[in-house]
Order: sequence, then C-alpha cells, then structure tokens
Amino acid sequence: MSIGWNFQMQYDVPTNITMLQQYPPFYDRKFREKRTTEETDRSLFYKAFEDVLNGAGIDGRDCILRSICENAAESLHHEANGLYGLIFHIVFTPNYGNEAGDSNMDPSYMEAQRAGEYGVECHTLYSKCTLDDGLIGLFSILDYELG
Repeated sequence: MSIGWNFQMQYDVPTNITMLQQYPPFYDRKFREKRTTEETDRSLFYKAFEDVLNGAGIDGRDCILRSICENAAESLHHEANGLYGLIFHIVFTPNYGNEAGDSNMDPSYMEAQRAGEYGVECHTLYSKCTLDDGLIGLFSILDYELG
C-alpha cells in the first residue's frame, strides 16, 4: 500500500522592479490587527488536511481530532521516532509554541488535545475515523519503513 500527499505553494513572479519590496516588508498597525483576527496557519492546515482526507473517502475531521487526541495521550516526540515523530508532535499539538492557545482556532481542536491529556479513549471518541491505527499508525509505519 502506498500513500502520498503533495502540498504545493505558488508565488507570483514579479513582472517589473516596482513589484519588489525591501525585506522584511513594513506592515502598518491595521494590517497587524487584521492578521490577528484571521485564522492561524495551523487551523488552515487542519482544514486543508481534512479536505484531503475527505477526498480520499475518510472522515477528515474525526481523523484530525483523533490524531490530536492520540498525540496528547502519548506523544511521538521521543528519540525512537526521530524526525517524523517530532514533526507529527508539532503539527498535531494545537497550542504548540503558544501555551495559551489561539482564540481564533476552532475550540474542538483544543478539546481533542485535552481529551487525550485526560486519558480518554481517542479511537472511541472519534470513531468516524476509519483508519484502523489513525494517522499516527501511518507515521509509525513510515518511520519503520524508512528507518
């Protein structure tokens, strides 16, 4: 069985010199205030990943929530899982790098994390996820195959 996900970024190529700006760009206060009320990159990633899983016929929302829950219950962030475990831990910890959490993020992500921290059976709570071992199982298999 082979599974692959491709994430693509596209950037506009400048057509003249006036389109280039000094780095880092200067943002005024209105821009910063607007940015804080928009969705975070993490919540956008969760939604995009849900769409990818939904397209594969899997309940993306339940699988993302289950992965967050399982990661909180037993993190893959230890030496045996290497880089894959660290990446999985960072991605599936909704408040990683911001202990207070993000007030603009869907609260169900933080609820899934708290459920895992309190020892709830994640596969039972998020039973619509049809992946037997959840997304953690996919990463564990990947680490085993490549390790």
